[in-house]
Amino acid sequence: MALTRPGLATKPSSSNASRFRDKRYTIPALSVDLFGKVYETVFWSAQQMLLPNFEEKMLDDKTPVPAVVQIDGDNGRYGLASVIPKRIHLDKKLGMFQFSDLSPEAQTILARYDKPTGKGDGSQITPLKVYLPSDTVNWSFSGMMLQHFRGTAESGSVVNGVIRLPRSVHKATFSCIVIRHIVEKQRLALKFSSLPDHTFAILEEAIKKTG
Repeated sequence: MALTRPGLATKPSSSNASRFRDKRYTIPALSVDLFGKVYETVFWSAQQMLLPNFEEKMLDDKTPVPAVVQIDGDNGRYGLASVIPKRIHLDKKLGMFQFSDLSPEAQTILARYDKPTGKGDGSQITPLKVYLPSDTVNWSFSGMMLQHFRGTAESGSVVNGVIRLPRSVHKATFSCIVIRHIVEKQRLALKFSSLPDHTFAILEEAIKKTG
């Protein structure tokens, strides 16, 4: 027997099928990585970071944007954060950000590897990997609206990515069709074309957190 979820391709039914519902949620906001640029910097602390080769345009210098921090070789551990753009020099390809919120996992990572080189320039011995993903304005089991999307996307194109759940170490993959890209607002509307069971379970977990 097959089940067709709204907006999704037909797939074999699963234990999730009977629990499916297409309600739109605004919280929690999900961290959504569309496999954009990965930054690496030795200029970081628990308060701020300087990203080299930075070429992304920010809407303003006051609004926090989501970030993911990670150290190579640390068993794939990552931490979620919010960062505020303080100084963006696109001509010099430099971006300075202040951490405004660090998840417990991010705090642990930064504390564990906080070992300055002693050069006096604020550099660290261990480079920090940084992703600047989008986050959701709203989402459902059919799709989602992203904000802080600074990439390019054409309507009808297929994009793949990773969803990370706030205050959790869980993440899951997905595939979506681009519905529209609102460039001036850095928003991207997506419709799920593939929603694996483990991703469905992540969204179910997010819903439980709202309760």
